[in-house]
Amino acid sequence: MDEIIRDFGKLDVAIANAGYGVLGKIEDLNEADWSRQLAVNVTGLALSCKFALPHLRKTKGRLVLLGSVAAFVPNPGTGAYGASKAAVHNMGESLQMELKGTGVSCTIIHPGMVESNITRVDNEGNFHPERQDPRPAKLMWTTEKAAKVMVKAIEKRKSVFVFTGHGKFIVFLAKYFPSLGRMIKDKMSPK
Repeated sequence: MDEIIRDFGKLDVAIANAGYGVLGKIEDLNEADWSRQLAVNVTGLALSCKFALPHLRKTKGRLVLLGSVAAFVPNPGTGAYGASKAAVHNMGESLQMELKGTGVSCTIIHPGMVESNITRVDNEGNFHPERQDPRPAKLMWTTEKAAKVMVKAIEKRKSVFVFTGHGKFIVFLAKYFPSLGRMIKDKMSPK
């Protein structure tokens, strides 16, 4: 943060973004798996916010937290990731209340599936470039398309922004028809 202020003189937007997913059933994950998952996706974001906020207060800037639609829906085999993204959502809502009246906005962004290397990193944090992404390519957004809609949401100082068509649909189901959403997810999940 000191280098950013030294090089640019101020901070207008801070994006706290981490995407790391521990895979496995909750009963099979160990303490180290949980520690890695939460250290990256929760503690990393929290500390980014902590060090950015004094500078954002000076500019009445924008704070952005990157979550995931996984924050809203159960997903067998990715419970640790979903829990971490639910924590990000709660952290963002807490920040929105804490920042009221300061001029600093906090936008929580929950993307659906976007091109990334997240599925090529194993539970220990090792990158495997040869791994194929198991997510459906037809539902995947390009990073460029995702960046454009995120910038618009940040510019408008939206509180919560969910994007991709499937992401919005999944969150809608989770909110209004949770049993139906779980039934669909159960049928789609590998046994």
